[in-house]
Parts: sequence; structure tokens; C-alpha cells
Amino acid sequence: MLEPGDPVLAAVSGGPDSVALLLSLLHLKQTHDLTIGIAHLNHRLRGEDALKDEAFVRDLAEHFSLPFFCGQQDVAAYAGRHRLSVEEAGREVRYDFFPARLINTAIIKSPWATIKTTMRNWY
Repeated sequence: MLEPGDPVLAAVSGGPDSVALLLSLLHLKQTHDLTIGIAHLNHRLRGEDALKDEAFVRDLAEHFSLPFFCGQQDVAAYAGRHRLSVEEAGREVRYDFFPARLINTAIIKSPWATIKTTMRNWY
């Protein structure tokens, strides 16, 4: 799945699963010669808490000197315009956000099942 030297864009929400993923990738960076970046999409669903998550993820990127790609999308408004559930709308805006950042980049994201599959394929 990933080869030494591959660039990896980690989708980091700021929650414990995605932060654990990022820390695991940073650990593997040394042995797998990975180039890591962080992407964060603020869905604007949780007001001040969402802004705090965005700032936390931005600080993580700065702390580890990693490229940071951030976007904001009003998912509730998108859901209303397109007659989708908030969950479906969130999925669609994420799919629109990430492709622009994935030129020659492997994306790794939560949930845990995706992480386990990715880790298993590395070894």
C-alpha cells in the first residue's frame, strides 16, 4: 500500500483516534521515510468547540513542523440545500475537500478499522 518515501496526508479531526493515528505515523516516519502532512476540515457543526479543534490541529502541525491544510464548510447548510442528512452532507464535503490535496498522496484517516487495515498492509 505505502512505499518508503511516500507522502501521506493524515486526516486529523482533533479527536483521540486521529491524534493517535498522527502520532503513530510520526513514529513510522523514521523507518518508512514518509513525508507527512495534516488535513483538517471544520464542518462548522459545533460552534466554538469546532474552532478549538481546528486550532488544536493547527498547533499540532506547527509543533511537528508538518504541512497543514485546513478548510471550513457549513455542513448543516449544505445538507439543507441538497436535502441530505448531516452525516451524508459531511461525507460529501470531505470528499470534495480532500481530492484537491491528494495529488500523488496517500490519505490515511479514521475510523479505527481503516487505521488497522493500513497498519496491517505496512507490515
